[in-house]
Amino acid sequence: MGCILDGGDCGVGVESTVVNGLAWKEGGGGHVDVLRPGGLGVEDIQKVVVQLDGAERKTEMRLHGKPWMRNAAASSSRLPDRKPAETKLPPSTPGMKYRHYSPRVPVYLLLPSNTFPRPPVTTSSNLHAVLEPIIASLRNGRRPRFGLLHYEGSPLSRRILEEVDGADFLPVSLGADSTSAAQRLFSGMLSLEGGRLPASDDASDLATTGVDAIFVEGCSDEGLGLAVMERVGKAVGGGGKSGELGNGEGEGSSGRFWVEV
Repeated sequence: MGCILDGGDCGVGVESTVVNGLAWKEGGGGHVDVLRPGGLGVEDIQKVVVQLDGAERKTEMRLHGKPWMRNAAASSSRLPDRKPAETKLPPSTPGMKYRHYSPRVPVYLLLPSNTFPRPPVTTSSNLHAVLEPIIASLRNGRRPRFGLLHYEGSPLSRRILEEVDGADFLPVSLGADSTSAAQRLFSGMLSLEGGRLPASDDASDLATTGVDAIFVEGCSDEGLGLAVMERVGKAVGGGGKSGELGNGEGEGSSGRFWVEV
């Protein structure tokens, strides 16, 4: 490679949306499948479909081949269910086959009760019951360090920073909503992992050596949130897993916690 051209920061922060509209039928009755959530929300695509149909809900909206429902069981934070080996198919679009977004340190997704009123995953409990076993598992004779990717002023981040003992937390803001989170998610994970936080963050001496694990606050699937949650879902687990995954392989609900705030 002769050189790399750096075009500066990306205005959206996540890859483009990929849509399969081949099953759409004029006048409605077919379906439109979002193969890869991205900068254009499913709601925006649905608005176009409704305009073409002339009436709402004549065309079914799908996500990864399944009927789309907003915030359904935090589904966008999960990779598709594992398929039997004999039914594996080629990936439907770029970005769905490889595990691009997995830091070398463990990543945990926290789904706060103020955003997810009912537990969307089976692993759920109060904040201390969720965090304390994780802290204990990484102690190893010293005080562990955790990165916290959070939304500004969120009850979850406030409780973690004020109430949880036994570990040091390095907070990095994802901004006010999913739009800013899409721009900051990947740089935040990479900075926390490598100890290279920008000067604008609350960078203490913790930032010089990286963290032992990363907690990410979940957001609603609405708009860009769908793409953000899917990218977080690919990072959950961490541990440096990379390379090819068979289409449909994932990690279930491991590393995802619903917490009361």
